[in-house]
Amino acid sequence: MSDLPKTDTLRHDEWSGDNVEGLATTALSVVATPGLHESEVLNGKFLDLFEGAALDRDKSLLDAVVSRMRTAGVTAEDIADFYIPAVARRLGDQWCEDEVGFASVTIACARLQGLLRELGPEWRADEVADGDAPGLLMIVGAGVYHTLGAMVLSGQMRRRGLSVRLLIGAELDAVGPTLRQARFDAVLISATKFERHEPLRKLVHAVKHSTPFPPPVVIGGSILEILPRDGAEVTSLTGADFATSDLNEALALCGIRTIPRTGVGIGHGV
Repeated sequence: MSDLPKTDTLRHDEWSGDNVEGLATTALSVVATPGLHESEVLNGKFLDLFEGAALDRDKSLLDAVVSRMRTAGVTAEDIADFYIPAVARRLGDQWCEDEVGFASVTIACARLQGLLRELGPEWRADEVADGDAPGLLMIVGAGVYHTLGAMVLSGQMRRRGLSVRLLIGAELDAVGPTLRQARFDAVLISATKFERHEPLRKLVHAVKHSTPFPPPVVIGGSILEILPRDGAEVTSLTGADFATSDLNEALALCGIRTIPRTGVGIGHGV
């Protein structure tokens, strides 16, 4: 996909919000759905150390724990794909149970996002993709603050050789121009269970009316936890072509072939 711009994030609204609802969405959206084979990858001791370091006042402790994990043979990919989402889920659960304060969750998740950038700076752009690689547009809607999951997923897709553009805080009037700038083979929308259906429907509508031949639209994320039914309710309510939180399935439904990596979901629900 040689005509895909290299811009990674068009708008960055991380950890901001003007009201209580926005703040709640920020914290609660880190509650993730476990990956398919997460239990086969995660080491309980390292997971505990990793979580403690993310929450610790000494921000250098996280680097020390990561260094120890890497020395023990844990790959950067596994840290990004499994440890970061697992810790984000733990933090979200603890916030829901009033065990950890909102400020602590916010700071810890910001550290995880910073670590994600450090683990694979090339995962943030398309250096790993061929010029004719399939192109995907991944969208996180306006007023939604779960950028960590979208960044995890975009890195996973780029490591499969896909060309990915990440549109965060997407306003409706930005969708059409973005889709007309380059050829995309699919649009993935990461949605949490706290999002209303109407904004998602309008977002899908904007994609569908952006070009004469719009790409297929897949919605995934924790929204499927409250509207499971094999995604039928989500597609009916939003107008999306497909609804799944399994990246392998999403790509297959859109006719995109890559080398699969197990335990990968759309946004991991984070």
